[in-house]
Amino acid sequence: MDFKLTTLGTSAAGPIPGRWASGQYLKTGTTGLLIDCGEGLQIALQQHGLGWSSIDVILISHLHGDHIYGLPGLLTSWGLYQRNTPLTIIGPADLAPYLDAVFGYSHTRMPYPVHYIFVDANVDRTLVYEDECIEVYTLPLSHRIPTVGYLVQEKERPRTILGTAIKEYQIPYKEIPAIKSGADYQAASGEVIPNALLTHDPPPIRSFVYASDTRPNPDLLPYIKGVDILFHEATFLHELADQADLSGHSTARQAAEMARQAQVKQLIIGHFSPRYGDLRPLLAEAQSIFPNTALAKEGKVFEVPYGGRTI
Repeated sequence: MDFKLTTLGTSAAGPIPGRWASGQYLKTGTTGLLIDCGEGLQIALQQHGLGWSSIDVILISHLHGDHIYGLPGLLTSWGLYQRNTPLTIIGPADLAPYLDAVFGYSHTRMPYPVHYIFVDANVDRTLVYEDECIEVYTLPLSHRIPTVGYLVQEKERPRTILGTAIKEYQIPYKEIPAIKSGADYQAASGEVIPNALLTHDPPPIRSFVYASDTRPNPDLLPYIKGVDILFHEATFLHELADQADLSGHSTARQAAEMARQAQVKQLIIGHFSPRYGDLRPLLAEAQSIFPNTALAKEGKVFEVPYGGRTI
């Protein structure tokens, strides 16, 4: 069962040669999520084999152009390619009138159903989407305009019943759901068999946090503790910490400090200022604080295997 992140766009402000503006794709068990959609991101999706049928939900963090200018074009292209499957778009309330204006002036109509879910950046943590496998929550960020991060995590799975136990204790099928939920089993003889002898723990839930754009925000820490993958923006090197704070961004060192404090499994840094052609200094700065840091790169895949937390 997939839990796989593809980083598609890593540039702050706008696309530059070799880097697209913000965008990521997360594939979970039954759902594909596109997170932010900067200019030209539909090309990045095509380059990496991610067609319209792979995306069920779009999550938008805020309304700065480098996170939304690619969205009208992507939605329009899907219409031209005869998409007919429903799409859910989650983001700030003003996203809908923005798209309505673009489509109105360009005389564009979506031939597939679009469902909007609006987020409130003033609420610390809100469940905004769920299906049979995952839950998506908004998280508090600190930027120049209202902005949310997103936590995507799997739902808790039932315990796994042992086939040998079913045979040994002749457990009827109708008893299995209760046992998988943690119940003991009373055999026909009256003997009570402890659940620990009948099942083993389910695989740990997997989790991903997207935190861009934001200053380092301590309010985020309780919600991201121990997550498998944290994507945290690292727009600048720490020598430009004052500029980062003024513009509502973070440095590579600050992103790493957030990861260390939250005890996450892996940190991915991205949203790099176009001033940096060579990204190795940002990586080195972050790794000096949090060694398990990787650079987001166009098309790079980060996967959390099923049944374990080894990246």
